[in-house]
Amino acid sequence: MLPRSKPGLHGVHQHKSAIPSPKRDEAAPRKWRRNKLAIAQSKHLRQSKHLCELCGLRLAEELHHIVPLNVAMHLAADPSNHQAVCKECHAQAHKH
Repeated sequence: MLPRSKPGLHGVHQHKSAIPSPKRDEAAPRKWRRNKLAIAQSKHLRQSKHLCELCGLRLAEELHHIVPLNVAMHLAADPSNHQAVCKECHAQAHKH
């Protein structure tokens, strides 16, 4: 089955993708990254059994990026750059 066509100028049919689309949502890539990061965070917290990887004593509620995102944004969803941490340890990690 051929892709659906829409009528173009002067009755000429153009493929759907050839028709200019309205301006893209500028926030879409940011939303996609945020969603991908939320999925990675949830997965990592489950894998760590919600136990802080730094102190081993408290409930891990947050995801710490070992290499900060302002240094390496491409590692945002990379599991090797994640640590499941409690709020206290996360605050301590960011003081250094």
